[in-house]
Amino acid sequence: MKKHSKTIDGTPNKRMFWSIISDYNLKTSICELVDNALDIWLKNKKGRALAVDIVLNTDNKTIKITDNAGGIKEQDLGVLISPGSSLNSPDENVIGLFGVGSKRAVVALAENIKIKTRHRKRTTFQIDIEEDWLESEDWEMPIYDIPNITENTTIVELNSLRVPMLDEDVLELSKHLCETYSQFISEDNFSIKLNGVLLLPIQFDNWAYPPSYEPRYYLFEIPIENGQKVGVELYAGLILDRDPILENYGVYFYCNNRLIMKEVKNREVGYISKLAGIPHPDASLARVIVKISGPAKLMPWNSSKSEINFSSPIFKGLINVLLPIVTDFSSLSRRLKGEWDEKVFSHKDGEMQYLDIDDPKEVRKSFLPPLPRVRKTAIDHLRLKNTALVKDSPWIIGALDSLAAQEIISRQRLETKNRVALIILDSTFEISLKEYIVHTDGLNRKGKSLEELFKNRDEVISVVQQKIKFKTKTLARIKHYYQMRCKLIHERATIDVIDSDIENFRNAVEECLKALFGVKI
Repeated sequence: MKKHSKTIDGTPNKRMFWSIISDYNLKTSICELVDNALDIWLKNKKGRALAVDIVLNTDNKTIKITDNAGGIKEQDLGVLISPGSSLNSPDENVIGLFGVGSKRAVVALAENIKIKTRHRKRTTFQIDIEEDWLESEDWEMPIYDIPNITENTTIVELNSLRVPMLDEDVLELSKHLCETYSQFISEDNFSIKLNGVLLLPIQFDNWAYPPSYEPRYYLFEIPIENGQKVGVELYAGLILDRDPILENYGVYFYCNNRLIMKEVKNREVGYISKLAGIPHPDASLARVIVKISGPAKLMPWNSSKSEINFSSPIFKGLINVLLPIVTDFSSLSRRLKGEWDEKVFSHKDGEMQYLDIDDPKEVRKSFLPPLPRVRKTAIDHLRLKNTALVKDSPWIIGALDSLAAQEIISRQRLETKNRVALIILDSTFEISLKEYIVHTDGLNRKGKSLEELFKNRDEVISVVQQKIKFKTKTLARIKHYYQMRCKLIHERATIDVIDSDIENFRNAVEECLKALFGVKI
């Protein structure tokens, strides 16, 4: 049987502010303040045009954020400093929920914070959050009446920033805001300015439309206990805006229209062996955009809205749909590699395929048609045809690799690709002659070392033909292109090498490899 002993004080310690400073940076902190304005706007049913104005002064190290979302009522001013206090209901489709983000964000950025707010035509109030207040045990905060600012406006001024702010930071923040709030910026009645520049949305739906493999749109709901549901829109396809340096593929997550994470390529979304595979440039055309909407308390985000909680019931509820989609589009990207220009990038227009999913628990497929057969590379074909030969004569691997390399070079959009291919083919022939001489008994080199012998190609060919006979026409072609190669390397004038030269030279080299080693082409 329990018996009351005493009562303890549960008032939070202000050290909680200091403990989270490292969790926030310029981007996450500014976004928390934008989120606040958005939530007031959303709660008011977007009744008025919302404008957010952000000014970063890198010289004075100050930040000023102004919004006209509606201001804060006098009776609600406590939410500005009280941890856990929020005007949002967890059952609303808003962004803020935990009631700690904006408080942590402003403290993380600056030592001196001034918040001015005016609701409608009422009094304008100001709250100052300073180091002295943060270091004291007292939670009481003075509120000041100040000269009126514009109606329905809140202004947050941050001075004495805790971290340096460079011009590069401003550029990064601009891009981050354009991406994070792109869904809202696309609407006519919402705008953000950064240092006087109106920001434009950066979206990620830059799809290619290869026939039969057009992008897909999947629509479904994830049921939660108590009859609540979360809506999911999932877009997937191959993209036109591939950036091999930024690696801008993978999974993108939005919650209530706010971007939370982009370019996710971890095991939780399928980037492991036997599914989408380990992240690799081969799969870099596959993009999946997940948009989740519903009550804020059900959103799978962390408290700073910078990451997805992969352990959340919502994420687990969509995984059956997500994994096969990520897997199949990544596999499609890999299978078409080497033909992207023709089979992907050339298809810039088309129609998205729409799919309604009744029960996401039961779906474990992407609804794509059978994927194209894996396109074997040149070296795969050559090695497959010569498996037994390579096992008995491993020294021919170099010749096979060189033929494959020449084929790859010839497919590239290089102005001098034929010159490179010519040199590769000539080296392939010469090294193959050396391998034959080294690994063939009974050849008479007339007392010459390999180095001495290879100073004269005619002598080399003469030694080889003690055992095999090359066709006269084949040798004539070999000699012609050898002389062309010598002119290319040793003479001042640059010669032209055309596609038919490479085709003829390769045919001659292939005939010689067949004669030397029995290579199958």
